[in-house]
Amino acid sequence: HRGLYRRLRQHGLLASEYPPGTPVRKPYFVARNRLIAAYSDALVVVEAGQRSGTRSTVDFTLQLGRDVYCVPGPVDCSHSSGTLRWIRDGATMVRGAEDLLEDLRIAPPLVGPAPLGLGLLPESTAAIARRSGRPLSQVAAELIRAEVDGRVRRLAGDRWCAASALPG
Repeated sequence: HRGLYRRLRQHGLLASEYPPGTPVRKPYFVARNRLIAAYSDALVVVEAGQRSGTRSTVDFTLQLGRDVYCVPGPVDCSHSSGTLRWIRDGATMVRGAEDLLEDLRIAPPLVGPAPLGLGLLPESTAAIARRSGRPLSQVAAELIRAEVDGRVRRLAGDRWCAASALPG
């Protein structure tokens, strides 16, 4: 996380209730989750198990009267049990960036070229990472940003293609 910390110091905001140098401790995560909820207009939960720490973030978000969105996962996957429960309990289900932008009434940005050499043929995140020689986490983050920008489309089975490869 050092690289992320450096980028945040240079270009972003780093907020904490603890002074610099405070060691990481599990009880501090709840305070962090409260800050995440406070700084957010809405919360999107991509994956969470039944006993996930994300539960506190969802609770804080709801207490603040803000919307919670969840991406559904496989019903037989333990990492989806939290998101599926919140959808059942009233969270708004989103399948991707388009659903979220539509619900928040945000116009999608103008489409530009697809990143990472994506073209007409769908590729998995792992295949894109292997082909590009970049870390999987970095590729996943770039794909999500490109999806929000309308440059790529997410398909079933964690596959991606250039937005221009699919009709409207």
